[in-house]
Order: sequence, then C-alpha cells, then structure tokens
Amino acid sequence: NMVYMKTLRKLVVANTDYTMSFYDSSTFKLDKKLPLASLPLCMCAWTEKDQDFIAYGDEHGKVHIFSHKKLELALHKDWVTKIEYNHDLNALITASSDGTVKITEVLNRAQTKMVLKGHARGVSSFAWCSYMDVLATCGLERHLNVYNPGYAIPIFKLYGHTAQVI
Repeated sequence: NMVYMKTLRKLVVANTDYTMSFYDSSTFKLDKKLPLASLPLCMCAWTEKDQDFIAYGDEHGKVHIFSHKKLELALHKDWVTKIEYNHDLNALITASSDGTVKITEVLNRAQTKMVLKGHARGVSSFAWCSYMDVLATCGLERHLNVYNPGYAIPIFKLYGHTAQVI
C-alpha cells in the first residue's frame, strides 16, 4: 500500500520486508527507510491541527499510529484489511478479517467509539458517504452492509452479488 503525506510532501510505501519507505515527492528519491516490528498490510495518512499522522494496520490486528510519538492499538483479532481516517467522524475506521469494523477516536484518548457488527466472515473494505452519513462495508459474504455511525448493526443490506465483494 502507499499514501501521500501532503504537508511533508512525501510518498510513503509499505513494503513486505517489514519497512516503510519515504520518498521525496519532487525528486522521487528515497529519503528514509523505517524498519517496522510487524507487516504493514494497509495504511493511511492525514493532517489534523497542522500535525501529520500516518497509520498502518498489521497481520496481528494492531494499528500503529505515528506522529510526534508512536501509538499502538490492539483493535482486532485478525489482519487489518483497511484503515482510513474520517474527518467527518474525527475517527479512524478499521476493517478486519475478524469480521468487525471499528470506529476509533485517536487524537485525544485513543478510545474505540463503536464496533460495527453484521459480518460473520472477514471484512475486506468499506466506503464512507458524507452526503448520506453512512458507511458501507463488504467482504466474503457477497452483500454490503450499510451503517449509520450511530448504530452498531446495519440499517440495511444490499444483496445481489455472486462472489465476495472487495
């Protein structure tokens, strides 16, 4: 996976050799290679109050957040499949092979605000719609769950797929 850090003007690439590579966006030269304790499966970057953040999810269900300090959160019981910071919710959204999607406030207390249930099997992805204030999730079950972030169970499901939705 890879992300772009706007303020730092760096392209950050997650590598299967347990490292993150930081490239200068104007020259595309490698600036730094950061060794990691676990395998980065997915990542995101965001800026909040003039502070840059980068986070990655690993194969142990943990989320690692870097800014001026490092924070490690054990959020899931299996691989973290997708991670994204949502400015509308002021929270980090994570999906996992354990069948859960978690909405976690990370800036002040690093506390999980909600665990979205409704998948019996792994969740592969999600998408947020700010216009409707809904989160759609998908995975191995061949349907999409649609959530209002105030409710832990889906408000409706979209059926019709013949294979897993990625």
